[in-house]
Amino acid sequence: MNPGDILQVNLKKHIELSETEQYWVAETVDGQRFLIDYFQYVHYGFTTGHSIQVQVDKINCSGKVFVEPNHPVYEREKTYVFSIDSVLSKNENYFSLIVKDVFDNNISVQFHAKGLDRIPESVELLVIGLRKGLPVLLDPMLREQTPFKENEVYSFMVVDKIKMNHEEYFQLEDEFHRIHLLPARFYEKYPIVIGKPLQCYVVRIDQNAELKLEPVHPLFHLGHELDLYFVGEYHGDEYIGQRHKLYLLHDDEGNEFFMSVRFMEGREIPKRLRCRIEKLKKGQPLVEPVDV
Repeated sequence: MNPGDILQVNLKKHIELSETEQYWVAETVDGQRFLIDYFQYVHYGFTTGHSIQVQVDKINCSGKVFVEPNHPVYEREKTYVFSIDSVLSKNENYFSLIVKDVFDNNISVQFHAKGLDRIPESVELLVIGLRKGLPVLLDPMLREQTPFKENEVYSFMVVDKIKMNHEEYFQLEDEFHRIHLLPARFYEKYPIVIGKPLQCYVVRIDQNAELKLEPVHPLFHLGHELDLYFVGEYHGDEYIGQRHKLYLLHDDEGNEFFMSVRFMEGREIPKRLRCRIEKLKKGQPLVEPVDV
């Protein structure tokens, strides 16, 4: 299962953990189960026994799968009219707007100012994705400048290294001269050089086509298999261990790899384990065991 996969699921039941934490339990034909936040989709008209289509949005470090149900009104890659709630700012190129979707949710967007003498009451926007019950929106005039797709690799030019709020970032420029920020502290071992290109995965595309990037690892690519030594539970938090229970593994050269503890639950862990690189997160390779 990978981000972007389309699944048909059945809403088995509604569970209430507290007044503020409620979920739908969704299940595929082959018995895979997912939790769908009740409140994020309260306007979708879900009922127990209802069959819906969802898209795999992401899979976290622990292997938990997050799915995004199809919206009852908006379809990806189609344009719709959105009413303007307020104008935050304006320059010679763009309006910064708050628009409302069909369920009265506020969404921040940028819209071109060229050719507009006054601020309109509504604007036509492209739905480039869905996330947590909200359409991800983009000014259609910017579509040609944002041809990116999630989980694919693109080249960016490293133009500078800056400091903001006590943290350093690399400034990465795409071919349309848009700037994207990459936290430098996670990639100290990467050969990132100002003035040279850097290959990156587009991990997520947010409102206004803002990109979350993950550089291609200089040594280890997705899908690569290798034999690793089991070290033990990972107790650090400088990278990805703050919210997930992980095992630490090493290769023959001492490079670090991480694995969710769920893969070895109820199993005896060998000293040496054949693994496959499934994901990169903050510069660290995450692996899954092969044939376990």
